[in-house]
Amino acid sequence: RGRNKPVAHGQVGMRCRHCKNLPLGYRGRGASYFPASIRGIYQAAQNMYTSHMQSGACSELPTEVIEEFSRLSTTKRSSSGAGKQYWAEAATRIGLVDTDRGIRFVNYLTPEEKQKLAKDGPPKLQIYTA
Repeated sequence: RGRNKPVAHGQVGMRCRHCKNLPLGYRGRGASYFPASIRGIYQAAQNMYTSHMQSGACSELPTEVIEEFSRLSTTKRSSSGAGKQYWAEAATRIGLVDTDRGIRFVNYLTPEEKQKLAKDGPPKLQIYTA
């Protein structure tokens, strides 16, 4: 739903851990995201939180998690933008790379993708904060 490009086999994405076992048609809006690039992971996580968890779209979200979200949202937090950089760096550290077919684990690249990565080097992360 809401994708410009279809999800490719082997593309890395994220999904809600609470409703992941429900049949696809029974999961609430925003239950899974497949960001196009590593720098989009942070925004995808924010989107999942607001459109799936905070909105009540997830029917399987435990009450104690809802209460913890509520408690955390009332505490003061920094908005320095460090979150985007952290998520992108963490993704790179565990072996995720950007490819023409979306985010992939470096160990599961096609021979052509491995050759391109060897030739061009790993992508440089450019995180822009507003």
